[in-house]
Amino acid sequence: MGLQTGDVVYQRYRIVKLLAQGGFGTLYRAWDTTLGRPCALKENLDPSPEGQRQFIREAKILANLVHPGLPRVTDYFFIQGQSQYLVMDYVEGQDLQEVLEDRGSPLPETRVQGWASQVCEALVYLHSQTPAVIHRDVKPANVKITPSGQAVLVDFGIAKVFDPKLKTTLGAQAVSPGYSPYEQYGKGKTDPRTDIYALGATLYTLLTAHEPPESVQRVVNDPLTPPRQLNPSLSMRMSAAIMKAMQMDPTRRFQTAVEFKTALAPPVAIRQPAPVLPVNQQPTSPATQAPPARTLPWGWVGLVGVMALVILFLLGMVIRGKPLAILPAGSAVETTTTTQSPSPMVTALVSITAPRLTATITGTVEPAVTPFVYLVQSGDTCSEIAETFELPVKAIVAANPDLAADCSLLYAGQPLLIPKQIDAQTTFAPLKTPTPRLPKVTQVSKVDGMEMVFIASGEFQMGAAEADDEAGEAEKPLHWIYLSPYWIDRTEITNVQYAQCVQAGECQPPEKSGSKTRPVYFGAAQYQDYPVIYVSWEDASTYCQWAGRRLPTEAEWEKAARGSTAQIYPWGDQVEPRNANFNHLIGDTSRAGAYPDGASPYGALDMAGNVAEWVADWYGEGYYAVSTYKNPAGPKSGEFRMLRGGSWVNQLRSLRVTFRIWNYPSLRSDTIGFRCAH
Repeated sequence: MGLQTGDVVYQRYRIVKLLAQGGFGTLYRAWDTTLGRPCALKENLDPSPEGQRQFIREAKILANLVHPGLPRVTDYFFIQGQSQYLVMDYVEGQDLQEVLEDRGSPLPETRVQGWASQVCEALVYLHSQTPAVIHRDVKPANVKITPSGQAVLVDFGIAKVFDPKLKTTLGAQAVSPGYSPYEQYGKGKTDPRTDIYALGATLYTLLTAHEPPESVQRVVNDPLTPPRQLNPSLSMRMSAAIMKAMQMDPTRRFQTAVEFKTALAPPVAIRQPAPVLPVNQQPTSPATQAPPARTLPWGWVGLVGVMALVILFLLGMVIRGKPLAILPAGSAVETTTTTQSPSPMVTALVSITAPRLTATITGTVEPAVTPFVYLVQSGDTCSEIAETFELPVKAIVAANPDLAADCSLLYAGQPLLIPKQIDAQTTFAPLKTPTPRLPKVTQVSKVDGMEMVFIASGEFQMGAAEADDEAGEAEKPLHWIYLSPYWIDRTEITNVQYAQCVQAGECQPPEKSGSKTRPVYFGAAQYQDYPVIYVSWEDASTYCQWAGRRLPTEAEWEKAARGSTAQIYPWGDQVEPRNANFNHLIGDTSRAGAYPDGASPYGALDMAGNVAEWVADWYGEGYYAVSTYKNPAGPKSGEFRMLRGGSWVNQLRSLRVTFRIWNYPSLRSDTIGFRCAH
């Protein structure tokens, strides 16, 4: 019989509740009565003398581990003839199995990639111990996301110290169906590559919402469906990395967690002072410029032949090594390794399929880490193909002129200029293009005359990847959000607009009529188009309801401010102090919409500075790490309401679209106003 709530173990640890139970033992949330803090108590069920000796030996090693992606083991003990116990930090947060179940569909790739990178770092740390520590139970339920957004690999219940001389012992043959590789079923040694397989299976589940088949079922007939077939929005890079991690043969997996982390990482932009021009694109004088080439009236056969030659030539510029060759249909190409170069060189197979042309080519490439064999299918974008190659250039040409709009030479969504000669030292600079402005669709409210801008449905990146100070931690992590279409006010609600609600008997007048510098403000003719101030959250909500609208959510406010990209300010990525009223530059509020150059991509004004704006959400610490993907509306309750946008008193950092502050909903101030949405 297991431990019960209220039981005290080892005269110190009081059981609070059962957290999980399985073939490996039982996990409890407990209270450390000596230190007065919560902890996790793992009960292992192996009372044999050998099992207890092994437990003590390995518990001592685990107790010395210190890493942000791992809970600390703070104590260990065993009760003679009964069970063994590990005492660990209790990690607050939601595990990824719960996150996936709450969402009910695959998680966004960008978010999962960030968590996977953190888990890889924890595995690198474990595997680098002497001797290496193998977790052996990586799965969604054992990865917790803390309120700060850190992925923590929990539950060391079956972690083992790696001994290359020994096979997996009987006592270590504990498995998690779908996540444990074949060797963990007692068919061989478990080593760091065991954790690689399990993490790959974890990503498979999170990104497809399908648990992979048991590895023992894959021995006779490997039925593993590539994750990209289950989730077409998944990048080829991620899908290929998962398939490699889940190879049945450990020698064909990533050999280290460092390799796996590198393969999962998105491409890094390559920069150089100036773009490199191809030889045939060097500037020439008008007198020496060649006349435009004419299209020859060749038949379809000749056209296809020329296109095939062009593709082979251009790909030859990015695929280094031996000459490229067209393979007969059905030819098999094996991935091989050669030692002719100090860097690993491998033969890669690439198939490019377009509506009017199919070419299969081989060549020698030098990938960033471990080679893959890729199949590029019709419909894949050129940017995806470029990511997948992992070449020094990361660029590719169109396989069909009809795709030129999508397949111009691309890197990170920007056109590239490609020189004739390419080597490992070649770098490229994206052509500079202005921040795109979205088509502006507006309408005017018949209630208060406010002009509203339309925000189309779709994904955008919310939050920030890094924090520049302690306060900025609330802006992490950067995560993908999907929003349904909505409208938002072009400017903040003005004094004259709010006065209409007061005259209608629906709104209370602002608590004060003005500020220190403008004692006469609300109701004064010269300030009627300035934002209303001294309104509480309830005042703002009441007004929006009267006007037939509502307060925007935090997510809606942020998308309206930054567009569908992760730009830093409403107007782009560069600091432009002239685009906003902040840091006491004029000492008070400014007229609503007085900074047109600071407009957001949708045309919304004053999204940075002037007055901070009430939004609908309650504040919840760490909410970003666990928020829903579609139309998040914040925590269900709380003590504080959220404010966005900064005000005329806040410093430069408040101009960022990710800037967050919160306060009591009853607060009224000369730095706070609002806008509505619907």
